[in-house]
Amino acid sequence: MNISASGGRPRADAGGAATGCARCPRRDACPHAGPAGTDVAEALVLLQTWHDLSVGTSWRNAGDWPHPAAEAFAEALVTGCDPLPRAARLGSARAVQGVGIGETLEDLAHAYAVLGTTPPPDVTRAAAEGWVEVLETAAVQPVLVDPLSGLFTLEYLRARVRETYLQPEPWALLVVDVGLTGLRAPERFERAAAVGDSLTAVFGAGHPMANVDDGLFVVLVRRDEQLGDRIDEVRRRVVPFTSESRQARVMRNPARVWIEQLPGAVMDVPDLLSSLRG
Repeated sequence: MNISASGGRPRADAGGAATGCARCPRRDACPHAGPAGTDVAEALVLLQTWHDLSVGTSWRNAGDWPHPAAEAFAEALVTGCDPLPRAARLGSARAVQGVGIGETLEDLAHAYAVLGTTPPPDVTRAAAEGWVEVLETAAVQPVLVDPLSGLFTLEYLRARVRETYLQPEPWALLVVDVGLTGLRAPERFERAAAVGDSLTAVFGAGHPMANVDDGLFVVLVRRDEQLGDRIDEVRRRVVPFTSESRQARVMRNPARVWIEQLPGAVMDVPDLLSSLRG
């Protein structure tokens, strides 16, 4: 582990001169002092406990969790280094790994849960911004993707809904409303990410669905024999968020889930989607 090499403390270079903490921006102005071993041990304990909590609850692929960015963040929490740049680095690293923003922020919260507290809003924001930065620079068309939920934008959904009028199968809109007003940006990040992950798990990546408003999500669905089961699955995944998990404070309880029939004429689709936004 990187932390076992530096320990977050000043160390001697080849000539015997002291250098700064490996995690501090300025090596000549490192505020830390004292034996390195104590911080190394504390960081290792935090890292392992954090890993076990995440993998045992919300983390999907245990083999993806270990990462130098997690080590750096654990050391920052132990040594008192500024956690913001490390939170941003952690968010970026998780995005590169293909981890959703919801899973990323939940993992971040687990690190603080080990310490008996919750992430400060600026730390959550830094991790979310690091994650979004990777998405915006990736080889995708960001105009089509909502960076918070990972779902498509309303404009993309509107185009896909119009296409259904050229097809014989009956279509409808599944609407999920978990909105509460007056939330801060980090809380909205958490909510959008959690619902986006849930809908993607039910319908699959690339399915036409969007975060159309703050706390309001819409999925284009076929009216077939599988629709009832999918609605039940959405309720099973989203409703527990509003009643049992840490997202309860940022979501409507109970969540509202319903089917909205498409209008008879394609030119009325924009008005329908606008009406859903209130």
